[in-house]
Amino acid sequence: MISKNCLFIRPPFEGMGKYKPPHLGIASIYGYVKNKFPEINFSFIDALVNNDSVKSIVDYIEKNRPDIVCFTVKTMQVDQTRLIIETIKNIYSPKIICGGNHISVHPEDVIKSGADYAIIGEGEVAFYKILKHILYPEFMIEPFEDCNIVTKENVDFINPIPKIELKGEKIPTPDWSIMDLSYYNENIHYNKGEIALPVMASRGCPFQCDFCSTHLTWTVNVRYRNPKDVISEIKNNIKVYGIDYIHFYDDNLMINRNWMIDFLSLIESERLNFKWICLSRPDIILKNRDLLHRMKINGCKGFELGFETEDEELYSKMNKKNTKSTFKLAYDALMQENFEMIEFLIMCFYEGETLYSIYATYQQLKKYKKQKALFVMSRYFATPFPGTKYYNNVMEKGINISQGNKHKYAIFLNYIPYSFLDSKMNGFRIRSETLKLQLKFRNLDNIIYKEEIDKIQKKVSSDNFCSLFNRYASNKATIGEMCQGLFEAMNNKINKFAIYEYIGRMIEFAIGVGAVQYHEDFL
Repeated sequence: MISKNCLFIRPPFEGMGKYKPPHLGIASIYGYVKNKFPEINFSFIDALVNNDSVKSIVDYIEKNRPDIVCFTVKTMQVDQTRLIIETIKNIYSPKIICGGNHISVHPEDVIKSGADYAIIGEGEVAFYKILKHILYPEFMIEPFEDCNIVTKENVDFINPIPKIELKGEKIPTPDWSIMDLSYYNENIHYNKGEIALPVMASRGCPFQCDFCSTHLTWTVNVRYRNPKDVISEIKNNIKVYGIDYIHFYDDNLMINRNWMIDFLSLIESERLNFKWICLSRPDIILKNRDLLHRMKINGCKGFELGFETEDEELYSKMNKKNTKSTFKLAYDALMQENFEMIEFLIMCFYEGETLYSIYATYQQLKKYKKQKALFVMSRYFATPFPGTKYYNNVMEKGINISQGNKHKYAIFLNYIPYSFLDSKMNGFRIRSETLKLQLKFRNLDNIIYKEEIDKIQKKVSSDNFCSLFNRYASNKATIGEMCQGLFEAMNNKINKFAIYEYIGRMIEFAIGVGAVQYHEDFL
């Protein structure tokens, strides 16, 4: 058997900012297949972290001509991936394999661009079968209807999409040797100057929030690895890579109470000393409140919490199955134990969001912030990802995703939030502090319509924006009417999406920094 070269690629994507996480999925797949195929030389290009262009990736592939090229594809990377595939297929004929969140929903996007295989859901077993088939053509991949591999032969009739689940004990330990960890910054919020790595103790999430795409890859069945295997992985990360921090990627690490107890017992018995954070939900925290102190003394430094909004109606629309009161009780419980860091995940412009609900969200966050020294807030704009209920709801209502835009599926304002545009402005006023946030706004990496927004800001000064906002608020207008007014002020020569993005972001940031006030007296 002649040796073959296999190249993993994380495609490029603009807008990640300072956050440069290593790719856990690639490390996991590599850990699963490395020792099974000694005749394959594996390598990895992280175009996202390295800011590589599509052209530079194509040039590298053309020069080195790997036999197998593999892409891990999120929705915001699919257009770049298709372009790379189409280009290299015109140069030579490597075997191309694609997997990732987007592929689990739309495998046809890459198959019809020239990919030979697309993997639905978890990738380890399917990837092993594909490699074996490539190396030994006589090895038959299982019938398409019984596995999670899509090819050009079955892409048009593979419905419903099958899923393969690895049982907990079968989930592999990631092998990080395929990538240079010095390039990465796992989380800029908590590990200041400390080395961090991600770990997944489980796969799957039983909660199906309408906006979340997790279940498209992991399914709703939660499978936990043996806690001894997780501890062994952490000890190896400490020894080999010198890590100080563990970032658990599990959607809800604390769901399995017995597992958590066993995990904490192992930390204690082995006298391990490492720091870690995890993602959880308010209701899960409250169910395991008696474990919080034990978690803290065994290295847990904080939690990431999906706060999203202060609007109870939006919670219901999101299918979050939590309430404001539940969140407050959970936050109070964490405060009593004095965890070092609490990160709030905020989602703006969800369908049904209003100007007042955004304002109420930030007012509540300010109250929480006063209680906590290390308070982190991560803003996201509601993104309808294909395959989610939110996406289907948005599309059914005729709200156009910003087609033809390279950022159409990014965590940006990528659709027209009509409910937000209908939001009444009366009762609100904005102060001239807009100047400060406008400078901040201009420096954001993830603005979609950068050139057009620059044109707007050259014509609309900070004071002009304040005056515009307050004038429309005084006339009891809607945000949509303000957008139309600015559109006309720009002589109808600016893309309306740029107007929506500009005003939406300006208002959201203004509320966030306290430049926007609300008073009942204004009504």
